[in-house]
Amino acid sequence: KRAFPSSGMARLVSQLDIIVLIPESTRKQSGASTAPAAARFDQALPADAARRLRSLREDTWKAAAKTIADPAKIMPSYLRYQGNMYRHIPRKAWEERAAGVEVVIASGLYGLLASRDTALHYEHSMAEALPPFGKLNRWWHANGLPGILAAYLNAVRPALVVDHAGGD
Repeated sequence: KRAFPSSGMARLVSQLDIIVLIPESTRKQSGASTAPAAARFDQALPADAARRLRSLREDTWKAAAKTIADPAKIMPSYLRYQGNMYRHIPRKAWEERAAGVEVVIASGLYGLLASRDTALHYEHSMAEALPPFGKLNRWWHANGLPGILAAYLNAVRPALVVDHAGGD
């Protein structure tokens, strides 16, 4: 009910498990946070899909190593990303949303991650090229990200999916 405290949706949220899919932001907060991570996207995946996602992440992390400011500095992704979609949502709204509401982020470095998952500061976005992969959105798509998302949705079985990530 706390996800939409001032709207008529408050009654529905307690009955629905909602996944909101959004893109990462090219603007990212630097530094680290002590806020604890409360979710792990890959833990909700079936074992094969989780292994596939981890393998693809390792590939992007190796290629992007020069653009990762400090691998020891992490923070929840809802704090890391600073674009319009993120910074106009008050921190309290992120932290006090209903337990059954998750925001899944399409990320150039991570593929997919939950908003409570921790994220490094990095320079690339899905729309940019990262040698040797080319544009990351195309690379992730060609390497099975849609299937990983489908495996996640089949595993968590939300009643509602809201797709703000766009893409092809």
